Amino acid sequence: MNVVDRSRMFSSMQTARDILGQDFISPKEVSDTRKVVFSPKKLKFLKKYVPSEEILIDMKENNGGLVPVRRSLPLLGFCNINRSYFWLEGWYSEKEERKAFSDKEKTTVGWLALRKDVFPDSFGKIWEKQSSLVPEGMTVPVSVKQIYFIITYQAVRKNNLFTDKWVRTSSINSCGHHVCVYFDSQRGIKIGKGVDSVDADHLGLAVAWKLNQPAFAIS
Repeated sequence: MNVVDRSRMFSSMQTARDILGQDFISPKEVSDTRKVVFSPKKLKFLKKYVPSEEILIDMKENNGGLVPVRRSLPLLGFCNINRSYFWLEGWYSEKEERKAFSDKEKTTVGWLALRKDVFPDSFGKIWEKQSSLVPEGMTVPVSVKQIYFIITYQAVRKNNLFTDKWVRTSSINSCGHHVCVYFDSQRGIKIGKGVDSVDADHLGLAVAWKLNQPAFAIS
């Protein structure tokens, strides 16, 4: 039986800071900027499950950013709390879309590790070809996680990501197509229905690192 060395599966916030620099956002920075509080239990969880040094180095080499998530929220709940960041709201609050993704998929307490720009060579391709580009150890994030990452990074670092770019996410709308996210530096975030067969030059792919962190236990 193989023995797993758990000391190599996770690292520390200081290691994350040393490797990622400003692309590591701590719980304290989120608390100070967003005026929210991480409970002691959530802070303990976050400290325990910082991604491994191997993942952090890969993130550094591939333009990754690491942010903490304080609570579990669906897209609609997140939109309501951060309304000023969005424009052209509406279609994803319809009953069919709530059931498909916008009230179903949620952020999860823990760390969120995303690439800060569009995945290389993913522009101008249909969904099937884009998704085949995703390397082992990475995945395509759901829309609420992509949006949380953009908003948190912008709020803390005052730096806009994905400006004037559309990216596909892994969220699937009621028509069976992958939801797209767009960020306009003046108007904010727009959520598009997406069409998987479209290969537009302005439409790329969002990607995230798979992390080993377990689910946060509420009780």
